[in-house]
Amino acid sequence: GQALSSFVPAGARPAIRQATGIHQMRMNMILAVLGKRAHTNAWSNDIFVNVAGGLKLMEPAADLAVAVALVSAMREQGVKPRTAFIGEIGLGGELRPVGGMERRLAEAEKMGVEAC
Repeated sequence: GQALSSFVPAGARPAIRQATGIHQMRMNMILAVLGKRAHTNAWSNDIFVNVAGGLKLMEPAADLAVAVALVSAMREQGVKPRTAFIGEIGLGGELRPVGGMERRLAEAEKMGVEAC
């Protein structure tokens, strides 16, 4: 997934939140957890999330990947190439395990992922 964050000056207009390929409310929940637990300040930024290739992320296992993309965009810091992020994020900020991890890791390896 990809994310873009762009500052909106106070009073200019409300910040925009747009999600393509992930449910809007899931993205908002991840943003809220990041704000509360990781002290990110997304509320004055436009936020756009796009899942490449027209895929639809329907399972919580993608939460961590979305969160990493969002933090990367907000802090303007890249992520190491060929790295996969798999995990569900709870409301308390905890990372929850997901089922089928061996299968997921094997598939990631086939796709050239070097770190997870």
